[in-house]
Amino acid sequence: MTKRYRSNSGLVAWLNQTTRAVLALDAKGRVRFFNQGAELLTGCHPEDLLGKPCEYRTTPSGSLSERVLTAFSPPPEVFAGQERFANSHFIDNRGQTRSVHLLFLPFRNEEEEVATVLVIALHQPESVRHIPTSESQLFHAELSKLLNAQHKELSHETIVNQSAVMQRVVKQIEVARHSQAPVLLTGKSGTGKKMIARAITRLPKSERIPLGVIDCEQLQRIDQKRLFEDFLGFARETETPSNIYFRHVDRLPLDLQELVCKTYPTPEWPDRCRLISSSSLQLETLLTEETMLNRFYYLTSAISIHVPSLEERREDFDLLCQAFLENQNRDRTTQFSGFDKQVRKAFREYSWPGNVQELRMTIEEACQKCQESIIKLEHLPFRFLSGQLADEILPVELETVQPLEETLEKLERQEIEKALRIAKNNKAKAAELLGMTRAKFYRRLEALGIENP
Repeated sequence: MTKRYRSNSGLVAWLNQTTRAVLALDAKGRVRFFNQGAELLTGCHPEDLLGKPCEYRTTPSGSLSERVLTAFSPPPEVFAGQERFANSHFIDNRGQTRSVHLLFLPFRNEEEEVATVLVIALHQPESVRHIPTSESQLFHAELSKLLNAQHKELSHETIVNQSAVMQRVVKQIEVARHSQAPVLLTGKSGTGKKMIARAITRLPKSERIPLGVIDCEQLQRIDQKRLFEDFLGFARETETPSNIYFRHVDRLPLDLQELVCKTYPTPEWPDRCRLISSSSLQLETLLTEETMLNRFYYLTSAISIHVPSLEERREDFDLLCQAFLENQNRDRTTQFSGFDKQVRKAFREYSWPGNVQELRMTIEEACQKCQESIIKLEHLPFRFLSGQLADEILPVELETVQPLEETLEKLERQEIEKALRIAKNNKAKAAELLGMTRAKFYRRLEALGIENP
């Protein structure tokens, strides 16, 4: 017997025939009705949605049904009985980004519990502007718009890039993706260099290209060499593109740097194998310290991408928080919608020395402790509270740089005056203490304006 996805009589039949998209969800957010208008709007068949839960997150890279389920998901407050209006964005069956205005109406049962939620797409959203929109909803809509618009450029990756500095990074990723030249990623610890490396290794509409990671900080020299040779051997044997990624490349021993230089580019190095490296240090300083070969540095930095710290991309902060939070909504019964105002205030005032990685881990741990839709101060993990305390006790000092000539002159004056005190103003002895000839000592006294005692 053929399964029926819509009733053919009464009110349900009328709702089904309208061109306005209408969905009905049960108390657990599962789709129970998906009308003809919704099918026309999304290009998704009811068969692919009925019985599946809507999740409050943004998924531009998922299947069509997953994209629709997340786009039409109500804010969690709706299941607490609150009416809501929201803008949403999704990619339809033709690959086009669609914007839709949605009205969410909760219906209670005899026990005063929300039993059904009606989702209606509006043609004239101005008629419901009086329905409140929370700050979290605005961030959700903004994140949805950004990631769906970005999908054509970044395919399966999602990178929050409202800030100009991250927009530059995304453009550099695109350049790197369409080149086989070696790529060097620099930036402070926790900024997401490995994530950028993975973004580079996937071309639009393709599977992710294998990324062989060699962690030069964690692995012993013998293991680094073995992995490098294994990854290179794999790249020679396969016809598909591959990548070798030296993480913490500043810790790669000189003899292995030499090995890479001898191998790349030669017939031993496959054409379809890309070299990617990353470091939290300024590698130019390693050249002067002779812990990095000049040849190796210039080889690995053909394309150089600086991954900014969280402080450098403050415009992305709120959407990053929302993105990390919504990532936790997958397969959850209780969906998260946002953060308490006190939490957002605490987040904005904190220095985040661990950058994006610390922010993500803090939110993930808070979600594990929270059984509500809103993250509150009481849910924040000990790691964050400890960091806050450290900020208060040891406020971050901005590093300043003095002109070198001025600094050297000040130091020289201090040393000469100290030598004169020790020598009891005996210039010959003071010059001897400083390792200077008397003539040079007298010239420096005159140049620095140190009066003869």
